[in-house]
Amino acid sequence: MEITEITVSAGRTFNHPYETYSNLRPNVTVKANLAPGEDPVKAINDLQALAEKTVEDHKQELLNSLEELHFLTEAQREMTSLGEQVTRSQMRLEEIRKRHPTLTTLTLPGVSDTSDKGDDGISDLQRENE
Repeated sequence: MEITEITVSAGRTFNHPYETYSNLRPNVTVKANLAPGEDPVKAINDLQALAEKTVEDHKQELLNSLEELHFLTEAQREMTSLGEQVTRSQMRLEEIRKRHPTLTTLTLPGVSDTSDKGDDGISDLQRENE
């Protein structure tokens, strides 16, 4: 018997890392024609190794892409939530300022606001308290 063509396949099935009941199935099929006198067993082994490496590389690329997409989605969700919190906080600050006009500045720990300070670096509120 003379073998003239080889076809090999490789595939993986693995769970989607961030979705329930979702699987991914990368698969590759490779064909090769044997040259006269070429060892078919060696050719099969080489071709199978190529197919296995190709499908494993594709699996890793899929996992990396899914991880990046997951982190971007989570970051977007967090940014939206933080933006909403900032908006609510700003609205609440405005309500407080309207009710209590004497409360003109807000000092946060670790944050220096120089917008209401004079040339000497002392705020108007600090001057009033001196």
